[in-house]
Amino acid sequence: MSSLPTPPRLGPRVPLPPAPREGSGDEGDDELRPGDLLEGRYQIEDRLGEGGVGFVYRARQINLHRRVAIKLLQQDVMGDEELRPRFEREALTLAALSHPNIVSLTDYGAVRGRPYLVMELLEGHTLRELIDQEGPLEVTRALGLARQVLLALAYAHELGVVHRDLKPANLLVQALPSHEHLKVLDFGLVKLLPGSYLDRGVQLSRVGFTFGTPAYMSPEHATGAEVDGRSDLYAMGVLLFELLSGQKPFDGELQDILRAHFTAPVPKLAERNPLLAGRDDLQALVERAMAKERDERFANAAEMIATLDAARAVVKSTAIVRTSGPSPAARVSSALMHSARVGGRLLRERGVPLMARGARALGRGMLSTLRFGRAKSGQAYVWLKPRAKRTAKLVATRAGATVMGLFRRAPPAPARLPERTDPTATMIDADLVSRVLATDTSQRDAMREDRTLDDDAASSQSGPLNG
Repeated sequence: MSSLPTPPRLGPRVPLPPAPREGSGDEGDDELRPGDLLEGRYQIEDRLGEGGVGFVYRARQINLHRRVAIKLLQQDVMGDEELRPRFEREALTLAALSHPNIVSLTDYGAVRGRPYLVMELLEGHTLRELIDQEGPLEVTRALGLARQVLLALAYAHELGVVHRDLKPANLLVQALPSHEHLKVLDFGLVKLLPGSYLDRGVQLSRVGFTFGTPAYMSPEHATGAEVDGRSDLYAMGVLLFELLSGQKPFDGELQDILRAHFTAPVPKLAERNPLLAGRDDLQALVERAMAKERDERFANAAEMIATLDAARAVVKSTAIVRTSGPSPAARVSSALMHSARVGGRLLRERGVPLMARGARALGRGMLSTLRFGRAKSGQAYVWLKPRAKRTAKLVATRAGATVMGLFRRAPPAPARLPERTDPTATMIDADLVSRVLATDTSQRDAMREDRTLDDDAASSQSGPLNG
């Protein structure tokens, strides 16, 4: 009788990786974690951020092997009679919108009763990050980005959709090989106008309250009045002012911001950014978009685009002015070469001779990427292409030099006020705002009447004497 074969020796037991968790775990678990599965189709990779009502995650769509962005409603607003319907309205609105400058919705579902949106995953930077890092943008670049926002608004307004929360944090810029491409995000506060085929006739806002981001809200929006596409154009005026100057037109405490939107004139762009001196067309563009009365604003996004295009044409036809003395190229070349030599010496001391030679070559090579803008007050301002600017930062860091002091898109912006307003959308007591502003208006009218009486009295006293 033959003996049975000896079974092979087994190696050490290797624990199997944990199976993906379905859903969000316990009922009280508000967030998803890496590895969680949504309905067996989307596997969470990491969290990207948090909004007013939802968490945003990067995930992988298993069947199509692609990455997507998922926005999941927060647990603590599940029972809110207004916020959850808004979340669902955002899904229906995005599903109906198809435009190159609007984020695309690909799916909608629910896990343990919590709804979620699945959108295209966009890699880039928000305009908020761009402004914070670079300050005021070059005019051509700022107008080009603003134009893309207006194209999205023109399309949405034609369908009866008002965004109501336009701000730099809701605008994402992608660096494509040929240009910067912008997409509008977050339609959570969208207003559907009567007559829109998306309108179901459901009133979501509580009577006497309004939602929005105060720094970008139009006067009618802040008081809870009916809004239309011109409210978005007001926010566009605020946004364009910030792109060109690096600062919001009105900042401070909530009450101060709202009062300024109702009563204060639009600040002068040239006072915030001296490079815009003489650009009355840009000032007029912003002032018309931010008119207190909506009938005085642009009638629609298409009209604002036409005016913006005229301002862009002025920029393209502006002649280049050279300053006397050493040319900008000579001064920049000297600074770059000095930085490269210092950087090369430091790198050589650390035993990296190849990088030392590369640093010197870098200083010469970057000159080919320089282009010069208008000179003002005898000082030339030098612009760098983004890629060269990043490289120059690297050289300056390695060399311990301050080369980047020469490379700026504009003079240093004035000291920025600390951010004291909530950057996310806020629920505002519209009735209280109306009462405060009514008091301010009555006081302002009384002061104006007093000044008129004083002027009349002064003119009568200084007039010719009757014989």
